[in-house]
Amino acid sequence: MPPAVVDPFASCPESMPLARSAVPPIAERALFARDRCPSWGLPLLTGILLALAFPAHPGHPLAFLFNPAWAWVALLPLFIALSGAGFKQGFRRGWSAGFLFNLLALYWVAYTQGGGPAVVAGTFLLAAYLGLYTGLFAAAQSLLLRRWGIGALFLAPLLWTGQEYLLSLGELGFTWMLLGHSQAPFTHLIQHAASTGVYGISAWVVLVDVLLFALIRVSTPLRSRLPALGGLLLAFLLPYLHATSVIPSADALRPEIRVALVQPNLKMEEKWGAGGLERSFAILEELSQQAAEQRPDLLVWPETALPCYLRIRPHCRERVAQLVDALQVPLLTGAS
Repeated sequence: MPPAVVDPFASCPESMPLARSAVPPIAERALFARDRCPSWGLPLLTGILLALAFPAHPGHPLAFLFNPAWAWVALLPLFIALSGAGFKQGFRRGWSAGFLFNLLALYWVAYTQGGGPAVVAGTFLLAAYLGLYTGLFAAAQSLLLRRWGIGALFLAPLLWTGQEYLLSLGELGFTWMLLGHSQAPFTHLIQHAASTGVYGISAWVVLVDVLLFALIRVSTPLRSRLPALGGLLLAFLLPYLHATSVIPSADALRPEIRVALVQPNLKMEEKWGAGGLERSFAILEELSQQAAEQRPDLLVWPETALPCYLRIRPHCRERVAQLVDALQVPLLTGAS
């Protein structure tokens, strides 16, 4: 008696109807096996790849693994995991990817603050909170996939940048780890940030992920992959051509730039305690005026030079602007 043929997917619940394309049934079922047999492995893989896309300390034992190009493929596992997921499933899978990504990328917060139980717990809570935004992206993407099929992935760049913008708002705004930041080493691919900001770079990275996903989800014939392949080539070619037109040649660059670094060296209680804002301004203004006498091309203040959020506190922002106008020297400073 010949052995019975077992369908490995027969015991798994049916998922959403996929948008039909020129995809062989066997290849399609293999690629989207995870939408019928849910697994946490794919979202966690996305979290790991996202973390690897950001820089590591040079002394990190695994520093050789970190590369910004990982961002171009990091979302592919999550896209596969979202196929067939509902809103709640999509949110959980997106949250798990975001939680692991932020935990791996921000582990140093606990390390630099002493590593005590409270600080470690706070780092876990921070990663859990930031994961909510990735979960929101994944939940919304899941709904669109169920409604419109795989073509809805081309809305992923808008959804991703939307959740990044939401993450930047309010007192809990956190913009350290936006996806576009990972691409800083690729100067010849990110010059459109001058017009779009980091959100435009994030959208471009997600678009590359989507185009790669569209490219690998079909096997034969070759003509079925040509639109995705052409789009992928343009996604790299157009930013590169734009960069070559706006980045000055070496001959046009100034031989050197004089930079003045200003360090107020205030204790935490002096900076954040009563009268800390006026104290910080007085020291920064005095040191900046001294530095300006050396005719620098740029002044640089610390990341948290002032106990004041410049973006939402007009009186702080105006006082800084007045100093810059008086010194006639550009200033680079943190926002708080």
